[in-house]
Amino acid sequence: MKITQKWLKEKGACRNAVKYFKRITLTGNKKLLDRLEKDGRLDWANWGITRMLNHDGQIKYAIFAAGLVLDVYEKRFPEDKCPRKAIEAAKQYLKTKSEEDRKAAANAANAAYAADAAYAAANAANAAAYAANAAYARNTTKRTIIEYGVSLLKTHKA
Repeated sequence: MKITQKWLKEKGACRNAVKYFKRITLTGNKKLLDRLEKDGRLDWANWGITRMLNHDGQIKYAIFAAGLVLDVYEKRFPEDKCPRKAIEAAKQYLKTKSEEDRKAAANAANAAYAADAAYAAANAANAAAYAANAAYARNTTKRTIIEYGVSLLKTHKA
């Protein structure tokens, strides 16, 4: 899929993103991802992927991303199983597509979101001490997630 000015505007991209994509003329996913990473804009790649994927692709993308960082959360909060339950519920929904499993996945996701917010707040105080190493790890993880999203785009209709 080609990212056009029209598509960006239809999807509600911010003004800066619209201007950015107007200036660059890169072809190929790898070149674009490399440029976005260099410019500190992997968040824009993530934004675009989530809008290009179909519903199942979005769920698979979320499961993959959450799975990559689940161990970090569980080391910090070993008693909190909400994120793991949300991942399992989402996987179950993908298998069955039942309304019951959809509701269970939504409830688990809400609980995991609340847990994630608590984790972020607790982690904020420690962030400065680990900023350089954490930034590298975050960027590596983001890139891995984005690359997975691109692979999903190839197998799931937008």
